[in-house]
Amino acid sequence: MRPRTPRTACDQNPASRRARAGTIQPVRSSFRMRPIRAMTLIELLAVVMIVGIFSSVALMRVGNGSFGRPSVDAFSRQLSVDLRYTRSMAITKKANHYLGFDSTGYTLFRRDSPTDIMVQPRRPLPQGVGGTISTWNFEFEPSGAALAAYWCDLSSSGVTYRVEVIPVTGTTTVRKL
Repeated sequence: MRPRTPRTACDQNPASRRARAGTIQPVRSSFRMRPIRAMTLIELLAVVMIVGIFSSVALMRVGNGSFGRPSVDAFSRQLSVDLRYTRSMAITKKANHYLGFDSTGYTLFRRDSPTDIMVQPRRPLPQGVGGTISTWNFEFEPSGAALAAYWCDLSSSGVTYRVEVIPVTGTTTVRKL
């Protein structure tokens, strides 16, 4: 092998010029490129979820209306759901079930002798919500029918909602008065 000689820009040898013409020389820049840094989509979604969780917790702690305290609208709808549940329990268990009201809330019971059995724990009235009821017990038969026409007016801050039970079918309605 023959020793290699360093090539210079002044190299005038035509053979060496032809040999260099077939090879591709990498372009070297004088500055170094920095890698581009960015957030991935997963990181962005994680940040958005964390911010959303913290903001919802903060709204529940200090917010008003349906975030801070249950409103009369939300509680009347909850009472309607509990009445429907009471009716479905009467149908499935084939025994009379009723919501027993007192001055500060209500409890779901099943009629049984000699004492009634509590099915669901007491649900208290939200603070600031008051109301009037047609009777102290809203009772359903195993057929799903209500024993009577029941109603409950719930009010807070000048807003009143009525929860009604139709006797023949046992269906429940909620409307604003």
